[in-house]
Amino acid sequence: MIAKKAQLMKAQIDSNFHREVEQKSHAHLNRCYQCFTCTLGCPVAYATDFAPNQIIRLIQLGQRETVLKSDFIWICAACETCAARCPNDIEIVKIMDTLRIMSLAEQPGKKVKDIAFTHQVFMKLVKTFGRIYELGYIMGMKIGNPASLLPGKALIEDAILGYRMFSRGKFHIFPHKTKGAEHIQNIAQRIAEQKQQQEARP
Repeated sequence: MIAKKAQLMKAQIDSNFHREVEQKSHAHLNRCYQCFTCTLGCPVAYATDFAPNQIIRLIQLGQRETVLKSDFIWICAACETCAARCPNDIEIVKIMDTLRIMSLAEQPGKKVKDIAFTHQVFMKLVKTFGRIYELGYIMGMKIGNPASLLPGKALIEDAILGYRMFSRGKFHIFPHKTKGAEHIQNIAQRIAEQKQQQEARP
């Protein structure tokens, strides 16, 4: 707690941050009166640096750097429990999506890049097969981190764990598509088109 306070005291205040997040997310940040309902229902609040209500308050206070470097915006499961229970109908999930996009756009540090890479590998597989392909996910993560492929204790432990998972039927050598894979690909295509349209706006 003391470390957090010291971090906030040193951080620069961006008076436009609140307005920028509102405009990009179309969420009503000013409605939040810190009732803690979002945090009380959040399944991952215990495992991260800031709770949902704290992120909202930090945005209101112009703490741009603190918010965009926080773990919570990446750990958020987008389960929408917060939005469903919010008495003021604040679209918190939209806010988290916006913050992730902004974080990636502002020369993120290694930690954010690693998290973003994990998301990219996951989504690429889901868009291709309509579901997660476990072995493909493991290989994608390994290729993204060449150091993990170097001979050593970690590689041996990963190989042993992989064999145990395979022998118990936890993943398969070859992927298989779900029946709705094409629908997921269409959704991804529409999202990409909408993003291009938004970026093209003056």
